[in-house]
Amino acid sequence: MSVADPTCLSVRALRTGIAEGRWSRREVVAAFVSRMNASPQLAAWAHTDDRAALAVAAAQDATADGRPLSGRLFGIKEGIAAKGFRTELGCPEYDGDRPGPDSDIAAAIRSAGGIVLGKTATCAFAGADPAATLNPLDPQRTPGGSSAGSAAAVAAGHVPIAVGSQTAGSVLRPASFCGVVGYKPTFGAVSTRGLFPFAESLDTIGFMARRADDVAYLLPHLAPEVSVPPDTSAPPVFVRMKVDWPISWLTDRHLDETLTRISDAGAEVIERDCPVDFAEIVELHGIVCLAEGLRVHADSMRRMPTAYGPQLTRYLSARVSSQDRDAAIEAQGAARKQFDVATADQEVWVLPTVNGAAPPRSTTGDSSLQRLATFTGVPAISVPTYPSMGRLPFGTQLIARGGNDAQLLAAAAWMQQTTSVRLED
Repeated sequence: MSVADPTCLSVRALRTGIAEGRWSRREVVAAFVSRMNASPQLAAWAHTDDRAALAVAAAQDATADGRPLSGRLFGIKEGIAAKGFRTELGCPEYDGDRPGPDSDIAAAIRSAGGIVLGKTATCAFAGADPAATLNPLDPQRTPGGSSAGSAAAVAAGHVPIAVGSQTAGSVLRPASFCGVVGYKPTFGAVSTRGLFPFAESLDTIGFMARRADDVAYLLPHLAPEVSVPPDTSAPPVFVRMKVDWPISWLTDRHLDETLTRISDAGAEVIERDCPVDFAEIVELHGIVCLAEGLRVHADSMRRMPTAYGPQLTRYLSARVSSQDRDAAIEAQGAARKQFDVATADQEVWVLPTVNGAAPPRSTTGDSSLQRLATFTGVPAISVPTYPSMGRLPFGTQLIARGGNDAQLLAAAAWMQQTTSVRLED
């Protein structure tokens, strides 16, 4: 890709290019739409309206729209409401929402001048059964789930930014598998109104982009209370998190290489044990997710059982007592406090996003390593760090204290500039 092609540029560079007259907003949108239409086989989208997107961009050109996200295209996960698009939850049999009002995140995007191209594909009911979406880097590999379409659309250059959601690892994991950045904010920092729920104690709106500094640029306009553009001039302290969980030798070696590179670039890297019982967190997360998922899905499973895939059906066929659920929620609050106490403001914890590169398409991958951040509600981001052999990316996961989203994004931007070989300016 050439820098003459706006689809390869950062969100900030696109704004500069539009301001300097290199492209009109409509030309920028048309370039992304052309890339989308050139790869329909990826099945990254559930619904799109490129004519409407082009019309909005032309109207913005006519008024010299000065809003901060003017001319920038977004994809929004299919389970998140966006005016003008159906919400089918990855399942055409779903007889719920018709096109209605925007979710809070879609409304914030439009208010800042962003243009919604459409709804990205997801697994049915944001569950474990793989979506039809292909991984743009290798169609025989999974793009992950359940924000599969959002990750694939960004990786393929259909949009610069896409919105996803995470209940276990559904932002971080697809980002890792597709070689893009996936960011899960501090729990509750971004409104989930308009997101079809799975587990209210865990559900979090997240974002996919090619670059961490793109996410940092967006957030002040979409969620000004959680972040400011980061200063990436000085690296933070990176803490390698030792966890009582099986990690493959290849994944462990890749993390060694990544940390060596950032240490050689001037970062301080230390090693500590995970401040909470990692294996217990994985188990407790499963209890809360199942208990709350059963409450959400019990009625629709009775009404349309064939709409549910075999893996989600099997998962929701399990049972959990109210006592176990209450105990897990209590432990969740304690784990949040324990993690905050153990984490200094200027520290960012590091562990693999997923235990390996993308597996075959029959699965959405393992969410175990992403559950710590989701269960404790702390912010996390997956940065694509490419291995020394093979062409599939690995994701390196960074985690910060709850509310320290700005610090996390600064660390991610610094790490990406230091380790990535695929960034264009």
